[in-house]
Amino acid sequence: MNNYNLLFDEAIQQRLQSSQWDKAMALQVMSKVKKRNRLYTAFVSAAAMILFAVAVTLWQYNSDDTTNNAMYSFVHAQVNGVYTTVFPEANNAETPYMYGDDRLGDIIETALFER
Repeated sequence: MNNYNLLFDEAIQQRLQSSQWDKAMALQVMSKVKKRNRLYTAFVSAAAMILFAVAVTLWQYNSDDTTNNAMYSFVHAQVNGVYTTVFPEANNAETPYMYGDDRLGDIIETALFER
């Protein structure tokens, strides 16, 4: 039993006096730290990509058509009221607007987007 203790003490003393052992331990510690940092970075990157994908999906599919139609009807009524007030001579049923309905819709959407 005493022989093992002597061998153990000699191994410890040898390692304490050797700079190679210090270097080997430092390299092992640094490799573990780098591995941990890579794992954290990969996890955070994956989580960010998943959150971005969920946010884009919710943004794309969260547009409620009834809300958009209600907004379009509201803006259409406002534009129609202002146009008939400003241009009373153009109140005939054939040409209520200077532009077609498609062009007017584009103008309204552009104005709402810029707002």
